[in-house]
Amino acid sequence: MTPPPSRPSRAGRRRSLAPATSLALLLLLPGCRGCKNDHPFVPYRIGDDAPAPSAPALADAAAPSAEAAAPVREPAVLAPPNTTSWALGKLTLAAPGGGLFRQALVWDLDGDGRDDALALVEEPGEVLHDALYFYRGAAEGLLPPVAVPLGTPPPLSWSNCTCTRIEHLSRVGKRSASVEVGESCPKGCGQTGADRVIALVAWSGALQARLVLPVVDPPGAQALTLELDGADIDGDGLDDATLRVSLEGGEPPFEPGPAAHTVFRWFDRPAGMSRDPAEPSTSLMATAALAAQRSTRAKDAASAAALAAAGRFLFQAVCAESSARRVAPAPAPSPLPCEAGRALEELGLAAARAHVSLGDPLRAIAALDVAELPPAAHTAARVAEASGWVNAIAPAVQATEVRAIGAVPRLGPEGSSWGALRFEAAGTLLVRTPSGVVRVDPVHGDEADAAGVLAWGTKVASPDGKQRLEGVFARCRSVALEAVLAAAEGAASDGGDATAIALPVAAPMAVRCGSGERDAAPVVPIAWGPGGLELVVAGEPVLVAPAAAKASPLFQLMGQPVTPGAPRSPDGATLVVPTSQGILVRGQKTRLLRARELEHGYRELRDCAVSDDAARVACVRGGAAFVGVWPAP
Repeated sequence: MTPPPSRPSRAGRRRSLAPATSLALLLLLPGCRGCKNDHPFVPYRIGDDAPAPSAPALADAAAPSAEAAAPVREPAVLAPPNTTSWALGKLTLAAPGGGLFRQALVWDLDGDGRDDALALVEEPGEVLHDALYFYRGAAEGLLPPVAVPLGTPPPLSWSNCTCTRIEHLSRVGKRSASVEVGESCPKGCGQTGADRVIALVAWSGALQARLVLPVVDPPGAQALTLELDGADIDGDGLDDATLRVSLEGGEPPFEPGPAAHTVFRWFDRPAGMSRDPAEPSTSLMATAALAAQRSTRAKDAASAAALAAAGRFLFQAVCAESSARRVAPAPAPSPLPCEAGRALEELGLAAARAHVSLGDPLRAIAALDVAELPPAAHTAARVAEASGWVNAIAPAVQATEVRAIGAVPRLGPEGSSWGALRFEAAGTLLVRTPSGVVRVDPVHGDEADAAGVLAWGTKVASPDGKQRLEGVFARCRSVALEAVLAAAEGAASDGGDATAIALPVAAPMAVRCGSGERDAAPVVPIAWGPGGLELVVAGEPVLVAPAAAKASPLFQLMGQPVTPGAPRSPDGATLVVPTSQGILVRGQKTRLLRARELEHGYRELRDCAVSDDAARVACVRGGAAFVGVWPAP
């Protein structure tokens, strides 16, 4: 089907994808079977007094015949331009209110032996409407058309945008059709709210809007495809509802990746529509199983990590448990609960195993952390198993001594400042305090003023001094975390506004929405030199190129000059990063440093520093500094 041409949106107006018609019109259609389902239903359950059947109950349903299970799919006929009266087959349709026909379907929708019609009509007036109308055939001819409500209309895009209309009407079952209406607008239009609505309408004693889902398509987001099917799955003669969802992978700032797919199903029962409780958990678990199978082989590990990420992105885009969902986003009613916490956990664990196979313990630990965050399940035995994978490439080493430091460190904002600790080449430790710099002997514990050593700054600034790191944040409904760079104090600015750069690091599922707030993400600045800004964000190393306003994954330190307070050894060869599994030190050898005094508190560490021999590490916990000694690698 040839897509409709692009057309400018109308300035200053709102578009409506359905007329302001009361849903009660549907209830007036003849033949209402108890009127139980005559409303756009809550997808998870239809009617509070009709609980969804258990999985065994659905499995016991009659097996469908080949004829019943065969898909019925017929695209609508496109209307000639400016058509107000349209002869289709034996029917002649008149557009209500002087509207213009866009598409239509003709078949015996209600099974009474007479042809009916469903039509998309563009209505005239100040507000652009794409409305769905039902023309029912009767003995005396066609009854007057009745509007089929399609939920809350998306807002109009801005006047400086040229948007492409989305119009899809298809027969998808013996008694059902799917409709998708909306607009696709270019990046930067500033549009808010839903971009499109997809709905399934069906006849079961009356014409019912079985499923109505608004969808948002943020600029630069992966292509999200929703396909509805009304095939009679269980062979009882009634159209059921299947929603297939696909999400393309690899949109910037993320690396190219595979697509992910899942399904939702509902069965038409005498008491109402009943959701299949096995989905989408089963299909997401299948994706996790395939990723886990690939994750143990080094040659397939990268594709396994990408597949696991695709499954998580799909969950994030569709499921009610995600605040970043694109399907039925808040405040839209009736989101789609997935109840797939176990599958979400397994997707994260598959990613962790893949990074272990790739020899990347830092990303493996980050994936393990994400795998256990709500709404994912938390299985203690699986966490212990995954910790063993990490220890295979980053052996755990216990401290021989941990010593508290009396000097009080002067800390900067967490996530956007250089640390208060740094080692000297001789192995002694320097502590930045409010009154100057103190030198500490890690072995004997002696502390004294470091005469002649100037206190280093806290701000993470660019080499030219014009920009500084404000932090990394998760914004409402954003898939990626963002690094925010602000103009340095006193620096000339071409606009004064901060620059937000999307990072190839997934935002958490649960982010506060509705008040414009942003959640800070854990950040460890590494270096900012001619090559760009190196960071560890939520356990994932990234390289930010401010001049290009782009970021990419970082797999090896760039060897830029060591900034005082950076989590690197004086010679720049060793990196230290606190993780949930211990203090990760990467140099000639990679190890996880642990200490009895630090157990269950590794996540609280900040401002870590490491010596050249990788045997001494100092960090701040709860505002106090300590230094530990470990066996030399």
